[in-house]
Amino acid sequence: MLEAELEARYLQKIVERYKDYVNLNEQKSIPDLKALASPKQADAVRLAEKLGTVEAAFDFVSALDTVHMGLPVSFWLDLSDVVQLGAGDALDKARLLCGVLGALGKTSWIRVVRLSQGGQHALVWLDEKPVRVFDAVHGKTWTGDSVEDALERYPVPHAIGKSLYEFNADAYREL
Repeated sequence: MLEAELEARYLQKIVERYKDYVNLNEQKSIPDLKALASPKQADAVRLAEKLGTVEAAFDFVSALDTVHMGLPVSFWLDLSDVVQLGAGDALDKARLLCGVLGALGKTSWIRVVRLSQGGQHALVWLDEKPVRVFDAVHGKTWTGDSVEDALERYPVPHAIGKSLYEFNADAYREL
């Protein structure tokens, strides 16, 4: 057995042992969730100052590796963790992009959707005309007259089945 496979199995045992504890302690309220996308977080501000534009912020976040862990636990990385690791899942990347866009003075939202073939995905949209939507996992950006119009034009082979909720640092909406 390869050393990496053995380490993965070892870590899987640890995660399984403590999954109930992790799941309980990683639960977030709506105010907690909104804070996770805050443009006031140090890493969001620092990146906004360094990158300077919406396009540069999108390119930076899109270039981060995407992680699809499938662990039996639900947990949240801080934006500093995402930057330090150079990776995150779809929601981590969306939170980082939303925070940086907010620090650039833009009103952006994270929209969590259910894909038609199953699974959830997170996108970011700018509240301006036309609406711009960003998929940092697939490196795609596109526009529409409204966010719903733009989502119907999702340029990835996976169709969006349903919008579930959206949030930013100021608000949360069930959809």
